[in-house]
Amino acid sequence: SEIKIKLQEYLPNYMIPAHFVTLDQFPQTRTGKIDKKLLPDPELADVETEFIAASTEVEMELVRHFAKVLDREPETIGIQDNFFRLGGNSLKMNQVLNKIRESFQIDLKVELFFNSPTVEYLALHIENLQSLQNNKVVTEKSKIVI
Repeated sequence: SEIKIKLQEYLPNYMIPAHFVTLDQFPQTRTGKIDKKLLPDPELADVETEFIAASTEVEMELVRHFAKVLDREPETIGIQDNFFRLGGNSLKMNQVLNKIRESFQIDLKVELFFNSPTVEYLALHIENLQSLQNNKVVTEKSKIVI
């Protein structure tokens, strides 16, 4: 998690790897180059991921949507779990986007979901959009009053 935090200073969220695999040394070909065929598959590697439960109302609602669409228990979905690695696909993603639209009255772009397929990042985007909408309403109301 320390590596992820540091990378967030330099990279957009969608470029930060979901898993890190530690190797004592890189496998090499006879010529001394890295043998990519012998590198372990990060998806299959014994990777420890930290489970972080939803803590905000938006995160909890998103976890419920993920769980409903993926036919899972909400308690098994952490905010950093990747929707597609949990068994999601593009059809299920559209179902989640529809549920988000119904719950929050916000249309998220498909590209955003593909780039940030975790509860954590989707919640952040939704909260930012809600904040912008609230500021817009305040501004519009103040314009009417003035």
